[in-house]
Amino acid sequence: MPRAADYAEPQLSPRRRLLFVSPCTPDRNGAGWEQRAYSFLLAYSRFMDVDLWFKPTSDNPDLARITSLSTLCRSITAFYPSVLDDERSGLKARLIGHLSSSDVVHVFRFQEFVRSISHSCIVWDIDELPWPLRHPDGNAGQRPLPSDQLERLRTTFAHCVSKCRAIIGCSRLERPTNCAEFTVVPNVVRCPSPAGAAAAVKDGSLLFVGNFNHVPNVDGLAFFKDQVLPLLDGILPKVQVVVVGRSPVTDGARSAVAQLQQGGRFRFEFDVPDCAPYYARSAASIAPIRFGGGTRVKIIESFAHRCPVVSTAKGCEGLDVEHGKQLLIADSPAEFAQACADLLRSPPLRQQIANTAYSFYEREHSQEIVNTLLVSTIGKLSHH
Repeated sequence: MPRAADYAEPQLSPRRRLLFVSPCTPDRNGAGWEQRAYSFLLAYSRFMDVDLWFKPTSDNPDLARITSLSTLCRSITAFYPSVLDDERSGLKARLIGHLSSSDVVHVFRFQEFVRSISHSCIVWDIDELPWPLRHPDGNAGQRPLPSDQLERLRTTFAHCVSKCRAIIGCSRLERPTNCAEFTVVPNVVRCPSPAGAAAAVKDGSLLFVGNFNHVPNVDGLAFFKDQVLPLLDGILPKVQVVVVGRSPVTDGARSAVAQLQQGGRFRFEFDVPDCAPYYARSAASIAPIRFGGGTRVKIIESFAHRCPVVSTAKGCEGLDVEHGKQLLIADSPAEFAQACADLLRSPPLRQQIANTAYSFYEREHSQEIVNTLLVSTIGKLSHH
């Protein structure tokens, strides 16, 4: 991965038009995929004229955020796919107009959109491979897809890849089979203010940051509660866990929150405007993730806030990190409990891990890297 210091200010002239399509609201303070969408939009706005189309999600329907995107975009359209075919809405004609006038179409995830549109220059940020394609036999309790469904997914995904001029993913592990033009553009988070990243009096708690409507997060905290916490109690009793994230909107997420709240060991803070105070107060953050793809924005965010991390190997998959340097890696319940205890009991270890992790964040996951990788990608397409 190139270093941030190697990059110059991106330039691409003349400015061209880009249609940016996202299945979520680009949000600099949002969940992981919303932050990724925002970082791409921010980069593109510096050298292209952007028309944004996005689909609000059930756990982030607040369209007030559009005002923060207006400085980055020529136009902004919030839409629901089910309404596109309604002639009364006028959305389909408007979309066709944007497709025909755009030099490049950037699609974030949204496989169905890639499948259904026609354009000569589609850049598809898959972000992460669909879970069944990475683990066709299932993993960590996830049932494999029936063979006929898996084959249909492979065929459809390969067809979409073949339609695109370039494919982007968050790590080299996400490269699709037989994909020639693949670019790794890492996940990034905004750099915290000096005050937000400053050391504070630690309250001895562990922090988990994540969208609780995302199944791997629910599974990870259940694993921590049922298998790790009883062992941690044998080393350091009554450690509190603070959970910060999006309000649950599904029945499964609400039920999981209710179960975790029993016993008083987990404290939930939903829809907070800024996670910085929680990173500053917590002794360490945890990522007990057992399945899923991509790279965890929660880990990069912890690095940026100098909050040391304990993660499973799956949780930090795709990040070029090592146990004992940027974070502590533990997979078994006993190892995870011991790693948490080691950080909680040793301020020098916390400081050492946090400093190394922050340097890694600055070097590998800055907005400047995204800026330059995207201008390079678009520049190459213009010469083909």
